[in-house]
Amino acid sequence: MTRKKRLTIGVLIEFLEGNYQSIVWPGIVDTAIENDCNLILFPGKESKRTERSEFQHEITYQLIDERKIDGLVCTSSVFTNYYGIEGALDFFQQFASIPMAHIGMKVEGAISVTIENKEAICETIEHLITEHKHKKIAFIQGPIYNNESRDR
Repeated sequence: MTRKKRLTIGVLIEFLEGNYQSIVWPGIVDTAIENDCNLILFPGKESKRTERSEFQHEITYQLIDERKIDGLVCTSSVFTNYYGIEGALDFFQQFASIPMAHIGMKVEGAISVTIENKEAICETIEHLITEHKHKKIAFIQGPIYNNESRDR
């Protein structure tokens, strides 16, 4: 009997403590368990930082090796906070030889998992008005370079 190789998936994520990441990460872990995959976490931020304490992030990205992982899952929209949309797309090019799935950002030629932010915010506002009778609703936008934030 031939044994099938267990896949190893890299996860490119900013960190695990944030509101967004703390929701996304458990879903990635659950999916890996369901599919009997190994996970390697590559936490990092903007790779061209000048602060001495931030240099480890660039080293983290250098550890991503196509010979050691079968695919890469990326919380892509988070990286637009640092690079902008075009800069994030350029950043992802260094991993072009690795099959990638992007969360939160549509990337041409790759698997992308996104939500309909415009529809979601409209439904939320409608709910606040019709169900809770709110009349004064404030909206605080997230980072301008983040495509999910901008869509809302």
